[in-house]
Parts: sequence; C-alpha cells; structure tokens
Amino acid sequence: SRSRACQPQCSQVRPSLRTSCRKACISQDCYASVYGEAGLEEGEVDQADTKYRLCVYAELDAEAKARRAARLA
Repeated sequence: SRSRACQPQCSQVRPSLRTSCRKACISQDCYASVYGEAGLEEGEVDQADTKYRLCVYAELDAEAKARRAARLA
C-alpha cells in the first residue's frame, strides 16, 4: 500500500512531522490541493483530514478504473 511504502522515508523525520510527511508521500497532488504550499504546520490540528482522505480515495478509484479499462482494451 502507499502508506507502507512511505513508512521508511517518514520514520526518519520528527514524530510531530510524520503525519504531514506520510500524507505528502501518499499523494503529492492531494496534499498540495488540500494543504497548499504551506503544508500542514508542525503541531497544527488537522481540520482538513476528511477532505484529504476523500481526495486520495478519488485518486485511487480513478487509478483502479484506468487499470480495468486498460485490461479490457
């Protein structure tokens, strides 16, 4: 999974920055779209988590549909 793939990279950062690191690693596009250039600040309460998760789910769904379409072609 994407989350597991990001674990080694993000385990090297301070604990307070790991969530931000994982989210950016899982989906750069969703992270940038939801959190903007500033990103998620250290210690900030993540009030946009649901929006981020919905973006990632939509991204994963689009990838799965593209793979299915490619197999059928």
